[in-house]
Amino acid sequence: MYPSVVHTHYRGSRTNISICWFLISTFLSNNRTKNNDQIGVYKFPCNSCPSTYIGETERNLPVRLSEHMRDIRNKKETSGPYIHLRNNPTHHFDVEDALLIDSEKRPQVRKFKEFLYITKSTSYNCNLEFISTLFGLLLF
Repeated sequence: MYPSVVHTHYRGSRTNISICWFLISTFLSNNRTKNNDQIGVYKFPCNSCPSTYIGETERNLPVRLSEHMRDIRNKKETSGPYIHLRNNPTHHFDVEDALLIDSEKRPQVRKFKEFLYITKSTSYNCNLEFISTLFGLLLF
């Protein structure tokens, strides 16, 4: 079993940061799920602008999308899609446009991939600054 955290080793005044083997192997492996499983990183685009919500799910994608639609109906303040619609009242979503962009069952790897997709997209994720800061501290 591979460790699932970034280890920091202190030796005097020098700090050696080593990224665990599984993070490196993540990019070398081809981790596929069953054809009927929709587990991994997904995008949920706004139909009215180029912004996209990037998320990850351990449940099947249709279940997660129904949770997003419920959050919009309930005006949940921590929901990225709801915040986008509140700030842009003429915009709309269609769950049919959501797409699984990367299948991944391993939770830590899935969250890391989500971070990578968020940083390279026009995203309206609520916690983008927190995620960027967290992974920036872990990787640098």
